[in-house]
Amino acid sequence: MIFKAPRHMLYLNILALIKSFLRLLLFSSKKGFYYEKLKEKFIENYKIENIYFLSTWRIGLFFILKSYKFDHGSEILITSIGIPDKINSINLAGLKPVYVEMDIENHNYNINQIEKKITDKTKAIHITYLSGIIPELDAIIEIAKKYDLKIIEDISQAYGANYKNKKIGTIGDASIGSFSLGKTVSANGGGVVIIKNKSLIAPFEKLFNDNLKKPSKIFLIKLNINQIIISLLTSKFIYSFITYYIFKIIKFLSPETFSDPELKNKFFKRMVNEKNYYKNTPVLRDSFPDEMYTYMVDSEAQLCLSSLNNLEKNINIIRKQAKLYTSNLSEKFISTLPNCSLNVEQNVYWHFPININKNYDLFRDYLFKNGIDCVSYGLPLNNELEEFKIFNEPLIKSNRVKNKSLFLPIHPNYNLKFIKKIIETVNNFQYEV
Repeated sequence: MIFKAPRHMLYLNILALIKSFLRLLLFSSKKGFYYEKLKEKFIENYKIENIYFLSTWRIGLFFILKSYKFDHGSEILITSIGIPDKINSINLAGLKPVYVEMDIENHNYNINQIEKKITDKTKAIHITYLSGIIPELDAIIEIAKKYDLKIIEDISQAYGANYKNKKIGTIGDASIGSFSLGKTVSANGGGVVIIKNKSLIAPFEKLFNDNLKKPSKIFLIKLNINQIIISLLTSKFIYSFITYYIFKIIKFLSPETFSDPELKNKFFKRMVNEKNYYKNTPVLRDSFPDEMYTYMVDSEAQLCLSSLNNLEKNINIIRKQAKLYTSNLSEKFISTLPNCSLNVEQNVYWHFPININKNYDLFRDYLFKNGIDCVSYGLPLNNELEEFKIFNEPLIKSNRVKNKSLFLPIHPNYNLKFIKKIIETVNNFQYEV
């Protein structure tokens, strides 16, 4: 392949990022016109009035859990793949995360395992739509009704998705979403909270209004510059003729760093001990740093609007690519697709996962040699992290979802000819998968 496919690409175009950067430099960071326009757009999309924007969805989840006023030690059901701060949000709210086994066919809950984890302390089910794949939700909803459990959705990877004519994000009592780097709706970080349950509004608004302040302008500028750099490095020409070959060198010198830079690189591990550490490296917090208690400002809202306005168009493009994959991959690869990923009209495909049982490393190396840099979930298995050992337990199927998945390239910037070339390359792999 002349042109190469990076492991991930941003959804914000370089022009929008530069505009945001200039706005940050020239104007004060505050809520204003774009903040209100973004709120209007979310209300239009989700038909819910109670929309709130924060610096990070971590604090959003924390505030939601505090707003329920559950008894101390109440249990929240979760899947294990996710950012470590999901565990911290639950723990700092005085609650206990309880892991439910995952299903390789939907990259979500194993339905048969949910009821086995429910006790008289269980209060809520937290649903994360990994990769923008929507599982069969009816069974989860029925279980929640049966045991009087709240449903909290994480829509970070599933903006614009629907389930049986219901908007994802309106299924439960409340929803959170991240606007972090690379999401289909993104900004300089940040997040959204959507509240459907009216009893949550007053306590949530009090926490929101009493605890959030204006973010640091310098911090936002650094995030913006970081996104501009990544956008350039993963652009079609620069990645194909420069970045890809840098990755080849990194892969040769440090295979662990190449595979999972945030979780296995020594530099990132050292940074864990920093008091105000903000990334996804695991750490059991005794509190969230003050820097996280900020609201979203206009420069971030402007970026969000830019990607939100393109969301429907991008989803349509991505679904066409998904249809090519599901129609043209050879039978041995079709059989590796999670069953739920075959419902093209329902999913929004932030990633396009395939499950590889045999020759995983060989297949990944083969793709990289042919210009296709595939990875699995960059998020850790929280149930296996030493930092969260007080909550840990073995989950065999969840481990398989994490360590036997690979994401084939899918992005609005790819044309169908490029996807067909990728399919041809994948189908030419000679070994069992």
